[in-house]
Amino acid sequence: MAAEIPVIPDSEYNDRLRTHDKFYIPTGDIEFQVNLAIFKVHKHFLIKHSVVLRDMFDTPQPLEGDSPIKLSGDTIRGWESILSLFYSESSDPFTLPTFSAEQWAAMLRISHKYMMDIIEKKAKNGLLYVRPPLDMVELLLLSREVNADELYELACKNLAKEELVSHETARKIGLDALYKIVSLKNAASRSPGCSNCPTTIGIAHICNGCTRQELVCSSCRASRGTTPYCAGCRPFCAHGTPRSGYCVVSGCHRRLSPYG
Repeated sequence: MAAEIPVIPDSEYNDRLRTHDKFYIPTGDIEFQVNLAIFKVHKHFLIKHSVVLRDMFDTPQPLEGDSPIKLSGDTIRGWESILSLFYSESSDPFTLPTFSAEQWAAMLRISHKYMMDIIEKKAKNGLLYVRPPLDMVELLLLSREVNADELYELACKNLAKEELVSHETARKIGLDALYKIVSLKNAASRSPGCSNCPTTIGIAHICNGCTRQELVCSSCRASRGTTPYCAGCRPFCAHGTPRSGYCVVSGCHRRLSPYG
């Protein structure tokens, strides 16, 4: 069974219970506690995006001086990231904050937990393109935690590029993910290189190095086709590379012509 992602302690708020340095707003109308930090914000922003928080905050709130609502299992980083969307420090209201991969990941966990669909979608997209990216093992585990298939595929694809999957990594990701990674490795080893850059094209035939979406001739490296495909499924090499055998496309089975 795959291991769960450990919750990273919030190092800036690990000594004593105190109000958050940035997100304790005097005019706010809701107080909640995450680990040892107390937030006070305007609940309008939260209930607008989360039916879970709306139901939670509809209950009678503590009086002044009472304990704030405790949100267990959350991280301060996650809430800081989400609240940064509502309380921007930029003078330009159309400028969104720039997040690191770790901040996007923390935001994704919180938004998934509280069913903040719009923010969750934004966080998933952020993790697809952020540079430097999140550690791929953590991304794989996170993708399963929040049911993000696109992130799972990205993590497996990148882990398949590593020369060796360590025993520790295999233990963390589990048998199913390991099988997928090995399958991707085997497919990549049989795939040609991109005609425009040195990158080996993976099973999806999309080059990561130059974004060309093509196959190349395994003999002369001319673009537009490789030997395992028939004319009906993939164009021949423009240089007329000899071909033999049968088309590998599922359901085709036509015999390959010797020339394009």
